[in-house]
Amino acid sequence: MLMKWKIRQALLVTGAILAFAGLTPTASLAAPSDYKIEVVEQPVKAGKSAPFSVRITTVKDGKAIPGSKIQDAKLHMVMGKMDMPAPVKLLEQDDNGLYRFNGDLTMYGEWNLDVSVIPPGEPVPVQASLKFQVAK
Repeated sequence: MLMKWKIRQALLVTGAILAFAGLTPTASLAAPSDYKIEVVEQPVKAGKSAPFSVRITTVKDGKAIPGSKIQDAKLHMVMGKMDMPAPVKLLEQDDNGLYRFNGDLTMYGEWNLDVSVIPPGEPVPVQASLKFQVAK
């Protein structure tokens, strides 16, 4: 009888712990798939300090994400096995989730912009590698 009571008590305690664990709120982290980050108005015109823009929106409803922090941005062109980095600078952002950059886009072809973005309210950055075309 004592053994049945101990087993029952252990099951009740275990059930209570599992129920509590299921109700405990946890922090939600954004996945890169929650956001759409893209270079807009392509192809970008080639040139030294060429202007181009990046838009950040939510995938779920397409709403713009203003106020994101661009933590890091690297611009480069890959040609075969060569990776050619180029200077890039964030100039400004607007209330429509548009972030304006200048970069030395001195060659035509496909370029990459690797960005690390922290959307408002997110504890960790979202990484993205954006491919875009540069033309005359």
